[in-house]
Amino acid sequence: MKRFGKVITVLLALCVLSGIFVGCGDPLAKGKTKVVFWGYAGEDEAQNMQTTIDWYNRNNTDGIYIDYQPQPGGSYVSVTERALASKKGPDVFYLGDRYLKRWARSERGYLVNLQEMVDESGLDMSDWWTSSQYRWRYDPTRNTNNPDDPLYALPKDINSTALYYNASVLNQQGIKIISVDEEDLAAFNAGGEDRYGNTKASLGIDIKVEAKGFYREQKYRNGRFTVPTYGADGKVTELMIFNNRIAMSWDEIEDLAQILTKTCNTNLEQKDYQKSLQWGYYTEWWFNYGWGVGGDCAVDTTGEGDWVFTLGDKTQKRLVYNADGRYATDAYGKALFVADGSDYTLLDGQYVGDPLPSQYEAFERFIKLGKPKAYGGLGVAMRDGADKGLSTSTSFFTSGKVAMLVETADKATAFRKGIDSFEWDVAPLPIYKKYGADGKTVVNQGINVGHSGSTGIGIWTNSKVKDEAFKVAVYLSTGYAQTLQAQNGYLIPNSKTLAESEYVKKNEGRAPKNVSIFTAHADTSRPADWWYMPDNEWIDVWATPLNNEYRENDASVDDFFARFTAATNEILAGYKQEGMV
Repeated sequence: MKRFGKVITVLLALCVLSGIFVGCGDPLAKGKTKVVFWGYAGEDEAQNMQTTIDWYNRNNTDGIYIDYQPQPGGSYVSVTERALASKKGPDVFYLGDRYLKRWARSERGYLVNLQEMVDESGLDMSDWWTSSQYRWRYDPTRNTNNPDDPLYALPKDINSTALYYNASVLNQQGIKIISVDEEDLAAFNAGGEDRYGNTKASLGIDIKVEAKGFYREQKYRNGRFTVPTYGADGKVTELMIFNNRIAMSWDEIEDLAQILTKTCNTNLEQKDYQKSLQWGYYTEWWFNYGWGVGGDCAVDTTGEGDWVFTLGDKTQKRLVYNADGRYATDAYGKALFVADGSDYTLLDGQYVGDPLPSQYEAFERFIKLGKPKAYGGLGVAMRDGADKGLSTSTSFFTSGKVAMLVETADKATAFRKGIDSFEWDVAPLPIYKKYGADGKTVVNQGINVGHSGSTGIGIWTNSKVKDEAFKVAVYLSTGYAQTLQAQNGYLIPNSKTLAESEYVKKNEGRAPKNVSIFTAHADTSRPADWWYMPDNEWIDVWATPLNNEYRENDASVDDFFARFTAATNEILAGYKQEGMV
């Protein structure tokens, strides 16, 4: 009841601020076409959006008045679906990317196909994030999201992922934290400052710093972990360096995670300042592991909506590189991978890299993080059933129980409010890397990629003011609203330019100091698997037992796929059959 009361208080306050409290009329609305706009909103989002709406209502010359009606986030989907299925719904509304297909398909048909309006308006999409070029496109009859499929919503923002870390715990261990991009290492090694103003001398580093996310003198090879030794000062006796601008390899994050997990490093039991710390690293998502080596959990094999479950694919793939050494991309802006044994015609100057681990191997590596050591795992992550239960992973980070956590950019706001007992920051997601004989030179690696969420702006099929509603959607997606959103620093805007300038600038001077990692990850990020299909039935059949059983029991990955592959493929095939008209 307390939370509901707070939401109602916020909504009433917004009504007062915007002059639309019951019995009062906003003089700005007189003589204008009213467009009703719904959005899900917590306190911060509602206040920020109201400012954006007020600016439009005061300044637009389109003869339009936006009637903003924020809705409580917890019940938004059910409330909005009921309204859109009735005769009195909002003209313009938020939708999370996972609901695009559900709301566009013919059985609901809530969303206007915007493609003709977009074409006529000449809407400039050149500054959109890569994934925004296809995330909101959809062909309901084939269940595809091809680059030439029609747009059903315009993107408002992007919510990318990164690795949150407890900086205080690293410092207390004696691990040196630096913030140096790879191209700036030479200057740093010559005595220059890192992005936080530290030098090698001030940190007590007396070696040449290599391009690694995590360095320690005792090498972690083939899963063999060396428990560090500690001096009388309670700090490790070997040199360890954590660089929050360079992605750790799979080995490096496993090594660091074990150092920060009590069951792996019993020395932690003796540290009073680490009483709450239990686990080193938690992620509930396999995406950066699988996508980073060319894998996926489901693939449209024909481009016509013929999906197949591929989470257990054992095919190794190679990255395709252009002549300049950068990896090539496809029509979606995604990195190009070539499966061993497949036919692929290289363009002039292109070449392929060495084989990468398969999707199966990447998934197995992910599973190992939380699986107990008794069952062949590392035990560095809390178990969903036995440890996490009904709690959230974010609460484990806020309380200091887990040292590193993969989460989305919007969680930074809650962490700023909820964490006052330690310093924290963000770093890149881990990627696959293979080093040469010298242990320093990267001879093969995957790509840095993670998932992102996004809010879209849709138009109701039953709206009586579709043309005006489209102008409102364009304003929210590409107009001055994007500048206002960037300047409040709450959510990453749809505009890359504004995100990399105004959004980053607004967040300077507060945690996370390394906030530009989110914008760097945003451009390579992709929609998560819950966006692939009109519902989650095909995911629930395997993901629920994965999280509640297979990530913490003695069953093998092969046991898992033997049980769920056929059932998942059957559900996937049904989506195209049901969507055909």
